[in-house]
Amino acid sequence: MPLYRQFTEAFNRHRVSDLEIWITLIGLLALGLALIARSMWKQREIKNRRKGDTLRRFIVQCEEIGLFPDEIAFIKAKAKKINFELNSGLMGSNAVFDRFAVSVINSADKKHLQECNTELHSIRNKFGFKPPPRGFPLSSTRELTAGQAIFMILPTDVFLEARVTEVDELSLNLKLQAGYPRASLTPGMQVYLHFNRIADARYSGPSEIIKTNSDERGIFVTLQHCSSLHRDQRRQDFRIDEDRSVSIWVLDEETKDLDDPIRAISKRIPVRAILEDISGGGASIIFERSLPANESIVVNLDPSGNYGLPLIRGTVLRSNRRGRTDKWALSVRFEDLKPSEHQKIVNHVFLKERDLLNIA
Repeated sequence: MPLYRQFTEAFNRHRVSDLEIWITLIGLLALGLALIARSMWKQREIKNRRKGDTLRRFIVQCEEIGLFPDEIAFIKAKAKKINFELNSGLMGSNAVFDRFAVSVINSADKKHLQECNTELHSIRNKFGFKPPPRGFPLSSTRELTAGQAIFMILPTDVFLEARVTEVDELSLNLKLQAGYPRASLTPGMQVYLHFNRIADARYSGPSEIIKTNSDERGIFVTLQHCSSLHRDQRRQDFRIDEDRSVSIWVLDEETKDLDDPIRAISKRIPVRAILEDISGGGASIIFERSLPANESIVVNLDPSGNYGLPLIRGTVLRSNRRGRTDKWALSVRFEDLKPSEHQKIVNHVFLKERDLLNIA
């Protein structure tokens, strides 16, 4: 007799009740749930053990780089509050630390906000993220340091040059170059920031004015931090191509030492040249002959009067022959620019670059 028939007949001879079937099924279910629970408990235990080991390694690393016990306790408490898992990534990535810092600041009540600011600022410095080391792109303006040059663009397309005076976790403080009116800057105004980081790249991003103030030292602006920086791989100064005619006067011994050489040469006939490119601090000019380094010249950047650019005094830094032609490329540094003249050049550079980017 086949095996399955033997099994069927045995089952029919020893038939169990429905209650016994249900008890058996419930027992099997309970056993299965117990095994699952045990497996989950073991997995949780392993995870907690690994988490504990990771935390202990993190604390050891914090101690090795010089964090104080109260700073380590601060990190642990804030990480628990914002549900942030602590590991070596917090001190190995400026982007990770910046996200941690923003979450801590956003979760802090007003009473403890300044305490969080002080602690995070100290920890950021000890982690080496102010500024980040070479090869690490900036994550936000919190990583800037005092002295950084910044261009602040207003909604009216006015470009203000400034320098960072102080940076903490809450705000970015700038000092404007002399000659800019404070009245046009109001709290809540949306602005756009541009700056170069040496040996890294160009950055830009939005911000908002928190407050302004002025004293005998100058005009100061406090801004919200920008956490959405755009990184442009170009590292040179803000410079645009021009390829148009300008006029040049080469100063002689009689005029180069005058207080106002521009007035002295106004009646002399200039030499035509080609403005190859220009930035806020200098230009590249294609000239008919080589000029020695440190030669003083005067350049009319706008002979046609179409751009509103000034006559400026410049110093030749170097001259290079342009290929096999009889033309020379002069690298010129602008000298003795008044704030209003510098502002006109900066505005021209930024507006033209923006137009080129929009076209592209």
